[in-house]
Amino acid sequence: MSDQVTLAVEPGIELFDRKYKLQVADTTITGLNVRFTVRRSLVGKRPGTCDIDIINLAEPTRKRLHGSKQIFCSLEAGYVGGLSVLFRGELLEAWSKREGTDWVTTVSSSDGGTKVTRSRVSATYGPKVPIRDVLLGIAKSLGIGPGNLLQATFSAEMWDKLSNKFAQGFAASGDSAGELDRVMRTAGLEWSIQEGQLQVLALRQALSDAPILLTPRTGLLDSIELGRDQVLRLTTLLLPGLYPGRKIQIKSRYVQGFYRIETTVHQGEFDGGHWTVGIEARAVT
Repeated sequence: MSDQVTLAVEPGIELFDRKYKLQVADTTITGLNVRFTVRRSLVGKRPGTCDIDIINLAEPTRKRLHGSKQIFCSLEAGYVGGLSVLFRGELLEAWSKREGTDWVTTVSSSDGGTKVTRSRVSATYGPKVPIRDVLLGIAKSLGIGPGNLLQATFSAEMWDKLSNKFAQGFAASGDSAGELDRVMRTAGLEWSIQEGQLQVLALRQALSDAPILLTPRTGLLDSIELGRDQVLRLTTLLLPGLYPGRKIQIKSRYVQGFYRIETTVHQGEFDGGHWTVGIEARAVT
């Protein structure tokens, strides 16, 4: 495919030239050893999470983070040639403990987790309301941005067809995530929160971005597993652009085809250890 994205991997890049940037409110952390696990999925009611251990953070910074909640947190990681955003969300809690001679500060964050569990909506829409207006209103009550909603590659005919489902008007009342689920199911759409923004997909479809080619030469690691649930499980080097909803093309000895990423688990340790992405994906056309 001419618009396919191929990521070249230089020999040894998984062992050298790693780089990261952690931002918590106005505090920027780089260079220290960190261990991180970032989990993201296409399930709207399962917001992304980020857990980071920071080794030997300065005592004043440790104390400043302790007790902080619901402040901005982001993690970028990759290699010297470029970083990619792995997570943006809000800090839930931070604490420190001794491990031998080291102080380990753990930072736990969520991508809209408190919004999903606490947000409420109460809104009434008149007859023939555009479904986009309903979705935008509920997203606003969740405290998240519209994301790709307005730019989603649904045809005008599809939007008109969906809006006919609300010809008599619509009332949204209750927990915002539940109401968003209800509208999405009615419209045959899927939603999730990615980096604080709403991501909308047609059922079982991928984002329109060019597929990323994954082969053993471009970062695909180890064997690929296909479960009875038809979910493909694989691991790659920590490469940019791998996130839920993205289309990938796999070319390996036993697996060929196009897939949509359902979940990702980014794991890394700055001073050695993992620097990988675990992926679950389903076949798409």
